[in-house]
Amino acid sequence: MSSHLDLYPTLAHLLGLSAPSYVLGKNILNTTSPLVVRRAPNTGFIKAIFSSTTIVRGNLMLPLVVELEQ
Repeated sequence: MSSHLDLYPTLAHLLGLSAPSYVLGKNILNTTSPLVVRRAPNTGFIKAIFSSTTIVRGNLMLPLVVELEQ
């Protein structure tokens, strides 16, 4: 998820600059901690949050287990 607070760090990254440590928000192009939010089409309410390690749906939080084929 992102907001207007993420604009400064993201633009700084695109310009090759670092944002000062006191700046709120984060670079939304950061791929070290990707996050996907699924929202309800009409209301915009969050239905699920997916990260590289966890899936959150409603009150249910599940660890994401991926078995790699060897």
